[in-house]
Amino acid sequence: MDTSPSFMDGQKKKVVVTAIAAFIVGFGISWILFSVPVSAPSNNQATQNTMVSDLSSATSSVASAEGKGSISVVDQPAGKTAAIKSVTFASPGWVVIREDHNGEPGNILGAQWLTSGTFDDQFVELLRGMVSGGKYYAVLYNDDGDKLFDYKKDSPLRDDHGSIIMETFKAR
Repeated sequence: MDTSPSFMDGQKKKVVVTAIAAFIVGFGISWILFSVPVSAPSNNQATQNTMVSDLSSATSSVASAEGKGSISVVDQPAGKTAAIKSVTFASPGWVVIREDHNGEPGNILGAQWLTSGTFDDQFVELLRGMVSGGKYYAVLYNDDGDKLFDYKKDSPLRDDHGSIIMETFKAR
């Protein structure tokens, strides 16, 4: 019996190594795509602590739709993080921060995915910071199931009258 390594043994090793490498790469990509933070990173912890104390002491405005969702926001300091006092989703969705454009929601500054349920003191990291004196909108969006925000596929959540569930706030 010949015990020397054969061409097939070398091929098997290459297949096994390739399969392991593909698994590791696939796992890494899945980890990146499907890991969704529930709150903002802690590098703005001092700002968030100030915002939480502002949230607990301020009067809020609330938009809601029975059984669909609700959102409560307050005026807050300008910056790259928007604070949400309270948000409720009947099914997983997005809290989206939009800047004002002639009295209507304009450019999207940031979005935060949340599961169904009620959440207090949430934060949305923004791509561009809010400016002092600016008007902003916190808008609820449905998620199309992929946990990736796409304003073309994920539509605004509407109440029973067809109005978009959103609240306005100002940055100070």
